[in-house]
Amino acid sequence: MRLLALSKRFELSKTTVASSLTLHVGIETALGGLIGVSLIFSPKMRGTAVGMLDKISGYTTLLSLACIGILIGTLFLIPKVSTHTREFLKTLTLLGQHSRLWMDVIAGHILLWICQGFAFFLFIQSFASVQWTNAGVLTACFAFAWIIGFLSFLTPGD
Repeated sequence: MRLLALSKRFELSKTTVASSLTLHVGIETALGGLIGVSLIFSPKMRGTAVGMLDKISGYTTLLSLACIGILIGTLFLIPKVSTHTREFLKTLTLLGQHSRLWMDVIAGHILLWICQGFAFFLFIQSFASVQWTNAGVLTACFAFAWIIGFLSFLTPGD
């Protein structure tokens, strides 16, 4: 919201700022999700993850799918939101013509996750002795927790 408020001061259109923020958050969430999913399939966590998946009830799965359906429905069925969604998708197709720009953006976000994971590793290291070989798993744990916190509808967030 702060960036949208500052857009007028820097003579940027609110649509441009909102689109770039949406793109940033989308890329960060997608990459964080990929990193977090790597945790589930890592040899150290495979047994734990399978045990956790057995505890998820059918109702929880149904509720999750309903929430995803409502979100997608909101993006395409409400006329005002649908118009903004189509404009954003049109912007993405225009950006798709600039592969060098995409590579720079993706590389920047990968670097962002590496820095965040390393910072989380050092944070954990300050409490307990952790081997450097566990840095990747801790980065995946942080990414997974970040995704859950970001996508959670029931908890207050900033």
